[in-house]
Amino acid sequence: RERTLLSKTDNLNTLFWQRSASSTTDKVPAHLLRLFGIHQRFHRYVPRHDYLAGPSNPVADATSRDFHLTWPELMTSLSPYLPQRASCQIWTPSEQIVSSVISALRKERSPPESLWFEPNP
Repeated sequence: RERTLLSKTDNLNTLFWQRSASSTTDKVPAHLLRLFGIHQRFHRYVPRHDYLAGPSNPVADATSRDFHLTWPELMTSLSPYLPQRASCQIWTPSEQIVSSVISALRKERSPPESLWFEPNP
């Protein structure tokens, strides 16, 4: 069941926080990293984070900037960069995940149990 999850980002601050899995502050990144660690341990995966500059990473670039597009429009614009043989799935986070992330953004701790559930198929 253990897997490796590859994430490529063009945000160097996020990359360094994710690689170290810690932050030397009590600001939002520290709370988000705690949440990420809880989720990672429960679901038994190993994250691998790499840097890929924005112009070389059109998928990350578009998903962080093209908020004016609908999902179908975004997927159409990204189709040249996505694997053609594999289908892509849009994941809608559960209420528990959304609540935990909002709490982290407010620098509030969520109980670890809030992330101890299997995702919907």
